[in-house]
Amino acid sequence: MFSFPEAAKALQIHLHRANPLCYGTGAAIDSRKVQPGDLFAALEGDRSDGHQFMDDAFRAGASGAIIRKDFFETNRERLLSDNLYQNLLVGPHPETMLQELAAWHRARFPVRVIGITGSVGKTSTKEFLFYLMRSQFPTLANAGNLNNHLGVPLTLLQLTSDARYCLVEMGANHRGEIRFLSSMARPDAGIITKVSPAHLEGFGSIENIYEAKCELMESLPSSGMMVLPFDDKNLLKRARGLGLKVITVGESKEADFAVTGAWLKDGCVWFSINESRTFSFPGVAKFQVGNAACAVATACSLGIRLEDLPERWTGMKFPAGRFEEKVIQGDIRVIFDGYNASPEAFQKALETFSELEATGRKILIFSDMLELGFASESFHEALAEQIARQGFDYIGAYGPYSAGSIRKIQEMMPSLEAEHFKSSDDLGAALKNRVRSGDVILLKASRGMKIENVLGHLDTSAVV
Repeated sequence: MFSFPEAAKALQIHLHRANPLCYGTGAAIDSRKVQPGDLFAALEGDRSDGHQFMDDAFRAGASGAIIRKDFFETNRERLLSDNLYQNLLVGPHPETMLQELAAWHRARFPVRVIGITGSVGKTSTKEFLFYLMRSQFPTLANAGNLNNHLGVPLTLLQLTSDARYCLVEMGANHRGEIRFLSSMARPDAGIITKVSPAHLEGFGSIENIYEAKCELMESLPSSGMMVLPFDDKNLLKRARGLGLKVITVGESKEADFAVTGAWLKDGCVWFSINESRTFSFPGVAKFQVGNAACAVATACSLGIRLEDLPERWTGMKFPAGRFEEKVIQGDIRVIFDGYNASPEAFQKALETFSELEATGRKILIFSDMLELGFASESFHEALAEQIARQGFDYIGAYGPYSAGSIRKIQEMMPSLEAEHFKSSDDLGAALKNRVRSGDVILLKASRGMKIENVLGHLDTSAVV
């Protein structure tokens, strides 16, 4: 919990209608998500202003609110006389105040913070590590993918004196973001899952992506630890040059935590570490093994013995949209992978999908990989070559860049049925009449393309 008078004093901001007996127990920026005890931060967005929903937040049990100075002055009489309101933190920039409050709150605790970033796999790695750590120690982690300049402070404001570890996923689409997030979270250790082309529109080059991800290791204390992929010599050199302790993960037997096998069995992905322990997690996403191994390496480096980790991770759940399997219309399998579609993520999804067995046809439904900037066309052309080698029975796509992929596939494989549609609705309507018993369908696209609209056209009344 945090005290509003103490917070106001630390941040040197005004506090009105102080209630020293009421403490903050978290924070929210959406009035619909306020839980009793939450601080409500009234942020101004592109389509709405949080100040319009402040009354809703207090009726839901908000312990206080961060509001703009001009709003307070305009509504001073009402805000100071109505007993609905309490603990009003007033300043010029609510977003900045929220971030400063989170940094102050985090500094109050001796909790060990582990920062997690990377071009792909950071959310899954965080979920794997959270699953392992919380079974042994009181641990806090970002909910879902709350990994940006708003999600990280919301996470930090949930810290309590009970927490021993805090896992903070950090996302970025331009340089400086991870350094800023680290200034709030003050990580003691870090994980970089992989550096690959993603968000090139904001970064401009792969070199800038490296620089951005390395901001995490540059933010660690001299005693800090980094868990890194064994095959990325650039990251290893940077971390060792900073004097950090380095733990490596990879398929090479020279890695500190070597993945020495991975296979599918009984609806689970199994893998072995250092030829000494085997582990499993639910699903068919074999490409997640590297992320799971990162979690094992980090957990062991934080004090859990390898032999004390559970063999079967039966309670492990992935966030929605990450190689999520559904069965519809009795026996049609749909793999929905609509969260991340960077070139690296798309390649891994295709490789894993190619290994799945099917009694019917294998169908690929895809759309654009976004935020690749100047390299968009070349990456979608390379994607076409990868797709053409996979032996699909039918391919459907929509989106401007995917149109180029389909043309390339048609040139390479003229006998393969590959079609491009104007919209997800057009594709969904066509697919509805094509699917039949035993088919396995992969839906893959960047989140902004909303490929779940295609799934909405299929008969999902029998989803399991």
